[in-house]
Amino acid sequence: MMAERTQIIAFFALIFGVYVMMIPMEHTADAYGYAAAMGRGELWSPHHLLYQPWTLALSQLWLWTGVEPIFLYSLMNSLAVLLSLMVVFKLLPQRIDRRWWVVVVAFCFATLRFGTENETYAWPLFFSLWGTERLMHGKGLLASLLLAIAVLFHQIHLFWCLALCLYAWRTGRWQFKYFYLGLLASAALVVYVYHELAVQQGCTLWVYATHDAQEGLVDFHWGPKAIALSFINLIRSFIQVHASTLALFDTPWVLIFVLAGLLMGSGLLVGVKPRALQKTMWNRPFVWILLFHFAFAVFSQGNAEFMVMIPVLLVLEWSQQYRRLTHWPIVALGLGLALWNGATRLASKKLLASSSVVDRMSDLRQIDARLEGEPFVYVARDKVLLDNYMDYKNISFSNLEIWKAPGYGAQREEVNNALLENHRNLPVFIDAKQVVGRQTRADWLGADGYNNWTSDWAWDLGPVNGWWVLRKP
Repeated sequence: MMAERTQIIAFFALIFGVYVMMIPMEHTADAYGYAAAMGRGELWSPHHLLYQPWTLALSQLWLWTGVEPIFLYSLMNSLAVLLSLMVVFKLLPQRIDRRWWVVVVAFCFATLRFGTENETYAWPLFFSLWGTERLMHGKGLLASLLLAIAVLFHQIHLFWCLALCLYAWRTGRWQFKYFYLGLLASAALVVYVYHELAVQQGCTLWVYATHDAQEGLVDFHWGPKAIALSFINLIRSFIQVHASTLALFDTPWVLIFVLAGLLMGSGLLVGVKPRALQKTMWNRPFVWILLFHFAFAVFSQGNAEFMVMIPVLLVLEWSQQYRRLTHWPIVALGLGLALWNGATRLASKKLLASSSVVDRMSDLRQIDARLEGEPFVYVARDKVLLDNYMDYKNISFSNLEIWKAPGYGAQREEVNNALLENHRNLPVFIDAKQVVGRQTRADWLGADGYNNWTSDWAWDLGPVNGWWVLRKP
């Protein structure tokens, strides 16, 4: 018994060590934004109330190490994923080799990405999983409290709560009466917390709770692109499919991807046994939660962040129905995912040692020097990333204006009018005259608009590293 417990501890410690190695050198716009806010001591964000104060408090324990704060914040998310995997281990059926099923969850790309990044999705996932585990063991009051905490960590987990309510109602089991009572009390707690913070901010509860939607930070426009992106990001929840991944195919790393593809393909081919859907599946909570969250992800234009719950929920449901006598397909699948997604993360750290953001900061400094301090404009396709990075690093340009590019947060007419009203004749720079290919979700949604806009104007090569500058009339 002691030997088995030691093996399990070593198993989870190994996964945690791998996650720490995978923490990226270049972070997302949101990651830099949260880090900058925490550096200023800003604690509350309406969309995810508890994330910043909780992460900031935990990271204080590690400040003596002297490492960069954003690394510590990402490290805390690795801890959240580790705890989530422990809960998954408890939820999996004991008749299967649970450790390899945990490996499958751990090395799905969505889990790996948000467990190694300063984003807000790992901790609420842990509390929702823990709450579900407690509910399935008849601890309704504790379950409801944990789910309320998850909602305070991120509002998206309201859908997890709604799915569990539907599950509890459908099963009709009387022991869930404490869960309903607890949810009412927990809902009152959530409303109270939001109300108190809304009062502090001098606004109404509704305005504060829906702040991101009010500010246009949440996009709910629906259409063919949104549906396509939803299914693309569904695939990317499991394996990283990106232009940066495809670029690695021209390097020796391709051998790892070939091996990973063979492992994943054989594991799925043998491990997935076609069978008719059983009515009993609707009596398990994972199916309802999976449907609710995927529906919202589609509604929000296939947002990849809202797909982070998909792998763990799908694995929990699949494991309940797994009937193969052999477990090697799951071993092959887990190893394949680890190789594919791990190689992607490690290769990006090794081959992109200098981040694109750092490179552009260097370019902007060179442009500033060439212009001898005169003001200039940079129309950026990722203005939020640059603003947040400079905020986090305390970088400032007194003579630089960064505008959002058409298709990437701004309207074409809006930018054109600003250019026509550029009475000071400020030089206007862009770093790409045309966006070729669709490397990101933002490119899928905005590249056409950007390319049409650049064709409105005449551009010449600028003074630094192939940047383009608007030719003055």
